[in-house]
Amino acid sequence: MSANEHRSTAGNTPVNVHIVVVSSSRTLQSDTGGAAAVELFEKGGHTVLGRTLVADDQAAIQAEISKQAKVASVVLLTGGTGISAKDVTPEAVIAVCDRTLPGFGELFRTLSYQQVGAAAWLSRSIAGVLGSTLVVAVPGSEAGCRLAVEKVLLPELGHVLSELTKEGARAAKPAAPATKAEKAPAAPSKKVEEAPTLPPPTGSLGRLGKAAPSLETSGEGIVAAPPSEETLPTGWKRAVYELQGTVEVGGWPALPEDLEKIAPVVDVLHRSGKRGTLKLPNGRSYALFGFPDLEAASSRVLAIGDGSPLGEVIALHRFPTKTGTCVDNGGLVAPRLGAAATAEAVTGRAPADTSGEMLAVQSDHVWIQRGTRAIRWDGVRERDEGTVKQALATLVLEWSQR
Repeated sequence: MSANEHRSTAGNTPVNVHIVVVSSSRTLQSDTGGAAAVELFEKGGHTVLGRTLVADDQAAIQAEISKQAKVASVVLLTGGTGISAKDVTPEAVIAVCDRTLPGFGELFRTLSYQQVGAAAWLSRSIAGVLGSTLVVAVPGSEAGCRLAVEKVLLPELGHVLSELTKEGARAAKPAAPATKAEKAPAAPSKKVEEAPTLPPPTGSLGRLGKAAPSLETSGEGIVAAPPSEETLPTGWKRAVYELQGTVEVGGWPALPEDLEKIAPVVDVLHRSGKRGTLKLPNGRSYALFGFPDLEAASSRVLAIGDGSPLGEVIALHRFPTKTGTCVDNGGLVAPRLGAAATAEAVTGRAPADTSGEMLAVQSDHVWIQRGTRAIRWDGVRERDEGTVKQALATLVLEWSQR
């Protein structure tokens, strides 16, 4: 079927639109770009459900996209598509969407070139699909919004949404988090990884070294030889081996209640390809989320367990580098103590302000909690990462991807 035939078949069915204004400086009253988009959509016969304001914060933008995609057929974001350090809207769209539509940005920049010349290539306008919802990010200027909506979106909107809502043609939206009554796996779990007998674990991924299991003996003598370095598991499975853990795959594992309330964190976990549970000899258990699965040793695997003040999140795939959050009740990475000693050990230098407690660590950075804020320290400078929950959402996204 030709493009014209597709367009004719789809018609101009009214759709629901929500507009998200991304800015840390504008208000809804001073936002001319979003207001112009409202005008154009309504003139085209569509319904604008609302217009909300979100700061230039990737986690907050992702949360707003996920929230509005549940009720709107189109989520239009205005602002944050430039090249400055604070412009993170495209990153949020890529992270939350099932797939992107490169043609939108290509056409927008082509048309923009006719208006602003070579400066058009500085725009990072982008579109993507979340379930059956179209997500579009455009500049915050009135001219940019008018160009995107009038010349690019409206002419093909009916066609696009008819394709996204075809039975069997759309990518399913991430399922809502299971309720407590639904968390039991639908089918019996399948055990896929059980570590051999080892000496007592050190109890901390940050202090683990090469394991040297003792030989098993019987009346017939030695029946098991110690594994060589070449035969030991690698990647995240090596961390499981060192911890003497058992992994069971299947179902949606229980999450700490505080993390279940952080929408961007749950959104990332729903994009995992396989989930399971890690059980340790000391009785502690962790929910496992594999990106893309829990089969390959090279998969990126997050382990999430109970903790205080927030749940514990560990990037198992970064073993032997300690990477994860610090909790009060004896976590696997680093204790939640004063920041100075750990910051110096990880980055080579403690910050001038040693107040606060450890929040998270990775190979070359630490995060320090001071009040409700999360401060990132790399040994040279401090950077405010927003609230603790915002920083945690950003870390979960980053660790699931690298």
